Amino acid sequence: EPVEQGVSLVYDEEKSTSATAVIDVHAVGFDSLKSFTINMMPATDNVTITSATYTPNNQGFQTTTNVDNEGVYRMVASINTADEPSVAEDTLLGSVALTFASPLTSNAIIELATGSLLSGTANGESAKIIYDGTDSTTMPATFVTVLANPNAPTESEEPTESPAPFEGGEIALGDLITNAPASDETYGILVALDVKVTKNNGDEAVYGDDFVAVYDDKELTEDEYFNLINGYGGVSIADVISGLSFVVKDGTSVYAAPAYQPEDDTTGNMTVLPEYGGEQTYAPQSSEEPEDGMVTLTVDTPSRGAILVTYTDADGNSVSLDTDDEDIKEEIPAGTSVRLRAVADSGYEFSRWGGDISGTSSPKTITVKKDTDVSATFTKTGSSSSSSGSNSGTTGSNTGAGSGSIARPNGGSGVISTGINFTDLGSVQWAQPAINYLVSAGIINGRSNTIFDPNASVTRAEFAKMVCATFGISATPNAAQTFVDVSPSDWFYGYVQAAAANGIVNGVSETAFDPNATITREQMAAMLYRAIEATGNLAKLPAGTATVFADEAQIADYAKTYVSALNAAGVINGTSATTFEPKATATRAQAAAIIYQYLGAVGLV
Repeated sequence: EPVEQGVSLVYDEEKSTSATAVIDVHAVGFDSLKSFTINMMPATDNVTITSATYTPNNQGFQTTTNVDNEGVYRMVASINTADEPSVAEDTLLGSVALTFASPLTSNAIIELATGSLLSGTANGESAKIIYDGTDSTTMPATFVTVLANPNAPTESEEPTESPAPFEGGEIALGDLITNAPASDETYGILVALDVKVTKNNGDEAVYGDDFVAVYDDKELTEDEYFNLINGYGGVSIADVISGLSFVVKDGTSVYAAPAYQPEDDTTGNMTVLPEYGGEQTYAPQSSEEPEDGMVTLTVDTPSRGAILVTYTDADGNSVSLDTDDEDIKEEIPAGTSVRLRAVADSGYEFSRWGGDISGTSSPKTITVKKDTDVSATFTKTGSSSSSSGSNSGTTGSNTGAGSGSIARPNGGSGVISTGINFTDLGSVQWAQPAINYLVSAGIINGRSNTIFDPNASVTRAEFAKMVCATFGISATPNAAQTFVDVSPSDWFYGYVQAAAANGIVNGVSETAFDPNATITREQMAAMLYRAIEATGNLAKLPAGTATVFADEAQIADYAKTYVSALNAAGVINGTSATTFEPKATATRAQAAAIIYQYLGAVGLV
C-alpha cells in the first residue's frame, strides 16, 4: 500500500548492481521529523546481506547502522542539532547500499520488516504513521523488488576492466594488535577496531590514493573496509585482525587498537584499549645491504619524557632499553621488529614521533631494515586550557589504569622544586606543602607563577583530570563519546573518558556528566576512592578509626563508604572536629590536600 505518512523505500535501479542494491529512504507526510527506525531484510532465502552503507541526504540526522548476525539491516536515525530538518512531502532522507554475499542471479525481495516513528510533527501537531486510515506507531511490512542484474553490460558495451592492483608495501593488522582478548571483564566484548592511517607528513591518509585494505586476498572498496573494521562485515573482529592487511605507500603509518562494548549496551559507545594496539610505518628496504647484515638503531633522548625500546635479539632473548639517562645506539640485525613506547614526564604528553619515522600513536612497532634514527616530541598537557586552573599531566603510557604513583615528577628528576612562590596561601597554611608538591609534580597548576587561588571552587572535570594525573591514568582523547555534555573538542574530554572507562566517575544521569559543575566534598571523596580501587591500591591504605560526624546523615548513601574509608586512613578530614559538610563545594586547596594526604598515607611522599 502507498505510504501516506511515514518512511517510504524506493529501489534505485540506475545506481544498483547485481552485487549491491541502492534503496532510497523517503519521509512522507511530515512537516518535521525528529527520529525514526527501519529494519530491512531479504525475503528471499538465497539472498544474504553482508554489509550496508547509509549515505545521508539530510545532514541533520545522526544515524547508527549495522547488519546483525541474521542478516537484518538496522538503522536508528535521530536529529542531532537544535533545528529540526524539514521533511516536506517525499523528502529524500538518504540512501542505503546493501551488499550481498554473492551477485544476484534472480530478482530478490527486500522487506521493510519493522519501523517506527519515534517523534515528529505533521500539520503542526504530533503525528503517528497512518496506513489505510489506521493509526499506528509501527509500520506494517512493505516490500521492494531488487532486480538481479540491472546494470549488466549490453552486447554493445565492453565490460569494465578491473583496476590495476595498488602498489606499495604491506602492513599486517595482526602485527599491530597482539594478544587482544575476545572479551574483557570490564569493557565487554571485542566489537570493532580503532584504525588511523597517516602519511609521512602527519596528514590523514586517503583511501585508494595512499593505502588500501586487503582481506581474503581481495582488495576492498572503501565501504567494505569501513564496514569490516566496524564489525558490520559479517566477519568476527578476531578474524579481521588475523586476516586484514594494509597496502601502503612509502612512509605511511598505520595505527590500530581493539574496541570493546558490553553485551547489553544499547548506547553504541565503545572503549578502545590502546595497550593491545600499536603502530607501524612502511619504509622500503635500502638497496644497499650492510656488509655484516647489521644496522644501527639510534634513539635520541627527548626532553620532557623518555622512549622505551624492546626487541628480540638473534638468540631469542628479549632486550629492553630506555633513554632515561642517555641516547641509545644499538647494532641489531637488519629486519628486526622493534617496539617503541613514549613515556611523558608528569605535566606533559606525547605529541609525535620524529627522525626517520612518523606518527602520533604510542606504542609503535617498526621494522628496522637500515640505519634508523628515532626521536619523539612531548608537549605540555592541557596547554590550550591553562585558564582552567588544573593543567595536570599524564604518564603517557596509553594504558587504562595507572600505577597509583606520580610518574617522574619535576621533569623526571624525582626532586620536588622549592622555587614555587605563591603569594596568596596565607589563608590556607595547612595546605601549602600539598599545593607546592602537586604543582611541582604537574598534578595541578597555579593561575600564574605567583597566584594559586586556593579558595576557588574545583569543577568535576578539573578533579577528574587531577585524579588521572595522580594515578598515571592516560587521557583517551580518541575514545567514543560517553556523555552528551562532554564533547571531543573539550580540553577535559580525554580525562573524563579515561576516568569513566576506569569506573572512577559516573554521570549525573545516564547521558550527562555536568563537567563544569563545582564538585562537592562527597563527590571528591568518591572519585578518589574509586581511583585508588581501580589502580589496585586499596590494600596500601593504612587502617584506622573513622570519625562519626554529626552531619553523617547528610552524606549520600553512595558516598558513605568512601568518606568513612578515606577518613579512617587519614586521607580526608572534616571541616571541623565534628562536621564533614558533604554537600559543600570543594576548593582547590582542599583538592590538593586530600591528594597529597593520600600520597603520604601510602608512603609516596
